[in-house]
Amino acid sequence: MASGLMEQVMMTKTPLENAEAIVHRRFVKYDGTDGITYAGAADTAIGIAHRIDNAADTEYDAEARNRIPIVRGIIEVESAETITVGAAVGSDAAGKAVVASAGEVVKGVAVTGCTGADSILVDTEINTYVMPAIATVSGLQAALDAKADA
Repeated sequence: MASGLMEQVMMTKTPLENAEAIVHRRFVKYDGTDGITYAGAADTAIGIAHRIDNAADTEYDAEARNRIPIVRGIIEVESAETITVGAAVGSDAAGKAVVASAGEVVKGVAVTGCTGADSILVDTEINTYVMPAIATVSGLQAALDAKADA
């Protein structure tokens, strides 16, 4: 874990149950029934699974059907690769932060950077002010370019 990261939890959603093992500090989505699962590249994340107590045990077992807090804001997220400050952040199949590619759903913007697999701060509130039609890297870049030309 990167040192010195300071989270700013903006919103806590009602805790939801997990049907599979879920590691905290990863992007999650509704699983289509009554719980959550990891959010992949094409999925819209509802937030980040989070242990408010920051306990050493970072995984919620599937069998326990835990009530997992889901948070949004400027949140520490586990990354799977090198990410630079300001990069559009997506997620891999395990819910880890990656640099979003064209056509993928942007889950936030990197507030801090990292080299390789580590932890970064991601501002997840991007989804609340980027229109769904431009919630991809290419759409976001086009919108930013158009605004700069205005």
